[in-house]
Amino acid sequence: MARLVQPPPKYVPEEWHASNHLQYFTAEKERAAAERLRDESERLRVEIEVRTVETQQDVNKKLDQRLNDINYWKSELDNEQEATENEIAAMLEFKARLTRALADTELPLMIAQQCLVNREKRRGVDLVHDNVEMQLLKEVEVIGGVQALLQRTIEQATEQIRLLRSAKYYLQKDRKDKFHAINIDNTCVTLNNESQGLGYAKDPVKIEKNSVTPDEWEEFSNKNLLKA
Repeated sequence: MARLVQPPPKYVPEEWHASNHLQYFTAEKERAAAERLRDESERLRVEIEVRTVETQQDVNKKLDQRLNDINYWKSELDNEQEATENEIAAMLEFKARLTRALADTELPLMIAQQCLVNREKRRGVDLVHDNVEMQLLKEVEVIGGVQALLQRTIEQATEQIRLLRSAKYYLQKDRKDKFHAINIDNTCVTLNNESQGLGYAKDPVKIEKNSVTPDEWEEFSNKNLLKA
């Protein structure tokens, strides 16, 4: 014989009202919590929006200042490189003049030495150590001293030109880096919230191991200028 289906349990009116009140208060509680969360979210949204705008404005000011700093140092490097190039040209001309002067002493020295050799061929009592011979010896000595002085000066000029070229190399390298930095920061300055092609970058705030401080950055260029 099949089991009889039991009818669902019935509740008294008090239980029905109690259940309705419980659901009402629960819904009201959740609605109030949702409203508080919505208000708090809106407050956070406004706060973050204001902070973001202020941060963007501050960063843009710093970018402008950085561009001014880079342009200043690049201008200093440009001027110093031009002065260094002019000095190299002047030193090369000076060295060429010294070299010509040294070459010009060869013929007088050869003449004086030849005279001494010729006078050694005199015979008998005519082989005398007279004033002419003394002056010839003095001339050879003076020209030799002048040649030694010119040679030392040429060597010093050669070393100075080498140092100038070394300074010019570091100036050029520093100028190239500054030019690259200006291009990058100019691109950054033009970016805004409506710029095309924006996207999230991986590790954008990562600080490279070879990064330097602003003071070290300025000191580097200052050293190059002082060296030049």
